[in-house]
Amino acid sequence: MRRIIRDYSCQWNGLLHSRMLLNWMPALKNKNVLANKACFSYAKDLVLFIRNNFGNYFKIFVAGYPSGHSDILDRNIEIQYLKDKVDAGADYIITQTVFNASEFVSYVKRCRKIGINVPIIPGIMPVQNAKLLLRLDNRCKFHFTEDVYNALITYKDSEEYLIEFGIQKAKETILEIVKSGIEVQQVHFFTINSPEPTMQVWEEVKEAYSKFRVDQSQ
Repeated sequence: MRRIIRDYSCQWNGLLHSRMLLNWMPALKNKNVLANKACFSYAKDLVLFIRNNFGNYFKIFVAGYPSGHSDILDRNIEIQYLKDKVDAGADYIITQTVFNASEFVSYVKRCRKIGINVPIIPGIMPVQNAKLLLRLDNRCKFHFTEDVYNALITYKDSEEYLIEFGIQKAKETILEIVKSGIEVQQVHFFTINSPEPTMQVWEEVKEAYSKFRVDQSQ
């Protein structure tokens, strides 16, 4: 297990995302790369293992779910699980895709209220490729807002219009989060292997994003 973590970290410059490591484990176990005792059912246990074996060498990212986790119906329990991961040693939280800025802001406030003080980074996806996203939604549960879902259906065969919608929606979401007054140090983009829309979003919001961050720090 230690070797696998080292190999993984070499690819990602010492950054570890517990969710990605957990997703790899069943396949590694089936290939007899991992012994049964080395597999972790919960991210908290994996984070604790990394901290106990590697100290502070790694920066550890864990997943957050502003729209709710599909396997956990009680939101209070879900938030407590997140706190357990942070208490075990996580440095950052990257959220699922955020399409509702006010929902993300409320989520951050709930986290702060129970003592989760690490940076919470919103996951932003400029929507594109409607057929792919609708198919992935069955497994990933993107929690599309009504306007995003309607755009995916309406522009399913009009990629150019969908990309433009996705860029505008991502811009609006980022700026609404920043203007809310909560501290947002970074934004994490989900590019779906197509970085051009993301680059356009960032080019159009970075000046305003930087300005609001400066204003908040004064």
